[in-house]
Amino acid sequence: WPDRLRAKAGAMLQSAAAFGYFFAALITRAVDVASWRYVYLVGAAPAIFVLFIRLLIKEPERWIEVRDRRKLAKAGGTKEAEAFTLKQLFGPALRRDTIVASTLAFTVLLALWGATMWIPSVIREVGAREGLGLTDQNRYATYAVMLLNGGSLFGYLGFGPLADRFGRRAAFLLFLIGGVIVFPVTFLMTTSITQIFFLLPLVGAFTLGITS
Repeated sequence: WPDRLRAKAGAMLQSAAAFGYFFAALITRAVDVASWRYVYLVGAAPAIFVLFIRLLIKEPERWIEVRDRRKLAKAGGTKEAEAFTLKQLFGPALRRDTIVASTLAFTVLLALWGATMWIPSVIREVGAREGLGLTDQNRYATYAVMLLNGGSLFGYLGFGPLADRFGRRAAFLLFLIGGVIVFPVTFLMTTSITQIFFLLPLVGAFTLGITS
């Protein structure tokens, strides 16, 4: 992908996660939660496509040029051969940006994206308070995952165009603020599964879409 399309490409790639989680929930509903082993097998099947990707997808020309240049530098014993990506990231020129970006990414993944992993448990707990049986609790938890990831698809695909239009920092800040607001509203200011379901697409759009 050329540099001018990198934001859109990242958004498209990340949107695959929404499809994956959505269909995982759909398959769970089809085979029932008790048959989780079948869900696991279905989830492992796409790994086969890695073989085709390795065979059919070519490395970018820019990456090949850098690789070949480093090979030549290594053979000649020049200074460029000593350059390593991780070392460069923490070098004087990039150290500050690397630390700030890593801190933001850690915060997003831990506080926002990580918190979404508890949503099925929250739905089961709320369902139990509403008098739902275990089967219905699991069914509603599956629907919650589908709503969350259905909303996240719009966040994933929307992040790229917003980043191109307003800049990546502005888009990141918008999604971060949205996630910080909508997440506590959804789980601290609601009293029923219906209310949570209404807000879950927004939770997915902001808290998962930001990872684009």
